[in-house]
Amino acid sequence: MIYLQKFFTVLALVRIIILSITSFFLIQGILEIPVVHLPFWLNLSLLMCVLHIGVSFIRFTIYKNSTFAYPSLFLLFWVLFIKSANFEIFLIDNTFRTQTLFSAVTLAIIAIYLYQNLRRSFRAIAKFKLDSRLTIILSFLLVIMLGTGLLVLPISSAVPGSNISLIDAFFTACSAVCVTGLIVIDTAIQFSRFGQIVILVLIQIGSLGLVTITSVFVNLIGQNLSVRSQLSAKDAFGAQEGDYSLVQFLQFVLGFTLAVELIIAIILFGRFITQMSFTDAVFFSVFHAISAFCNAGFSLFSDSFVQYRNDVWVNFALMSAIVIGGMGFAVWQDIKRYFEQKTVKLRLQSLIALRVSLVLIVIGTVLFWILENNNILFGMSLKEKFLSSLFASVNLRTAGFNSVDISESNQASRFMSVLLMYIGASPGSTGGGIKTTTFMIILATISQTVTHNNDIIIYGRRVAGSIVFQAWTLIFNSMIWITGTTLLICAIEPFSLSDALYETVSAYATVGVSTGITPFLGTFSKILIAITMILGRVGPTTVMLALIGRTAKKSLIRTPIEDLPIG
Repeated sequence: MIYLQKFFTVLALVRIIILSITSFFLIQGILEIPVVHLPFWLNLSLLMCVLHIGVSFIRFTIYKNSTFAYPSLFLLFWVLFIKSANFEIFLIDNTFRTQTLFSAVTLAIIAIYLYQNLRRSFRAIAKFKLDSRLTIILSFLLVIMLGTGLLVLPISSAVPGSNISLIDAFFTACSAVCVTGLIVIDTAIQFSRFGQIVILVLIQIGSLGLVTITSVFVNLIGQNLSVRSQLSAKDAFGAQEGDYSLVQFLQFVLGFTLAVELIIAIILFGRFITQMSFTDAVFFSVFHAISAFCNAGFSLFSDSFVQYRNDVWVNFALMSAIVIGGMGFAVWQDIKRYFEQKTVKLRLQSLIALRVSLVLIVIGTVLFWILENNNILFGMSLKEKFLSSLFASVNLRTAGFNSVDISESNQASRFMSVLLMYIGASPGSTGGGIKTTTFMIILATISQTVTHNNDIIIYGRRVAGSIVFQAWTLIFNSMIWITGTTLLICAIEPFSLSDALYETVSAYATVGVSTGITPFLGTFSKILIAITMILGRVGPTTVMLALIGRTAKKSLIRTPIEDLPIG
């Protein structure tokens, strides 16, 4: 009986995935897919509905308390109505108003159906008692799968009658969900407005995390979060125990995100409205505001922001969004608490994020200016050089926009860029990299070794030894993956070591800046870079702990200490 229950659960999950994709294909057929393709998707949806009703009847017979599949039954009747009403006539002869109404009704029915099944499936998944870290990983993979299914649809392609290849759709979905920004095809030209909206939604979900959105949704419908869900949400943002409950923290995250994105969108709209139509200006403003705050780096301009490198308005709007998003939600909550309660000090995480970020931005700006002054900055005015250097320094940390041609940068500048990308943003932010806290712990460890101190001290606070071990473990794991990936790309692709290293670090740190080799990667290399983006987003240590589990045992027996020569 237990195995039968598991079989039904797995079958329900498979059914949801298939029906999610086929349902959108159904809507796609209503809008653009030729009529000859529609019966296939109708028949497949019909078959899945019949299968669900059959399984539901068996469960209802065996388990008397099981709920019958009324949503599937209703969807079955609707699909039968479509077939009996000769839906092809609706596509060809009816007015646009009829098609719109028909599409809206179908979409509403499918949405209700998916909602009922997803809620049931989430309850089934909760019974498996997954590790909180594994929950985060699975949530990212789920969104990537759904995003790939949407981007591969013909409606996502800007070229009529064609669709994005599966590997390119998968790569783009990974890049969007992992808020990286690496692209194998031009987002501005080869994706339709529908495809661009899908990418935008994936960016927003990827930055906040599916666990967070699900947690807020559960609270909105009046249900309580499980302890495991709370742990997942805290792990996703690196939140510490404080004066705020998890629900209050998540509300702050959503409110803060929407407020910043709205302000940046309004600022960008003031510039874009002078150069394009009203609707385009609105969409471009919202898209780039979200992309900047989420540190994603996706742009609707084929040259990113090269055409705006002399525009102070656009540059500082984007840089402000990038820096704010890269600080971390816990940091901004801590700053809010600091101003509300004057007696409270900023946490160590906040101090490191603020100070290290400022220092890295200044150093990056100066070094980029010096190293590229006679190269890609040559011939620019003093204002352009400053804006381009500052914009590059901010974006190389984790955002991915560019206002100069990075492919023309010299080797010294690339090495500096790799270091900035590797360090990345701050914990619990929309950015990637090893994070500013890890970088500061490494520096403090080196200082402690030189000065022979017993403790790791940062800004007058002592760091626990377990945190130091985690930092070095992260460095070691990331170095192994980056090295192995770089060597593999060099072995199978005709690219230089610097290009391969730059691409790999950019993917791992979820930056999105490239020397221009991304569109020319082979299928295996694209998959490798996509995996690197996922690994960099969730963290190699998180993946390792999720796979092996945290089963540390405390031994009462202490073995003898023996010195070892180092170096």
